[in-house]
Amino acid sequence: MLSKDPLQALKAGISQHRSEIKTCNNDLLACLARQKKISEADEAWLDHKPNLVDEKTVIELLEKASNYEHGFAQLDSHQKSLVEQLLELEGGKEKVVGNKRNCPKN
Repeated sequence: MLSKDPLQALKAGISQHRSEIKTCNNDLLACLARQKKISEADEAWLDHKPNLVDEKTVIELLEKASNYEHGFAQLDSHQKSLVEQLLELEGGKEKVVGNKRNCPKN
């Protein structure tokens, strides 16, 4: 459920996203350590792991705004979509990080 304070919800969402990125990274590295093959998409993901710079920037902009609604209105469409994604994560909706696929457990 969405918290009453949207900024707190966004911070919780970014924390969840950070956790998912770490899990994905660890899963792929474990596959490689077991000498399992990973897909080209997974290799590319490891080479260019997502960062959270854009998400952190959006949160900073909203924190500096006179109020949340005014700050949100000033965001561009990409930034607004980031806010929606973070709020979904905070709300517990499942979100896929990149094109991650689990390697075989053999």
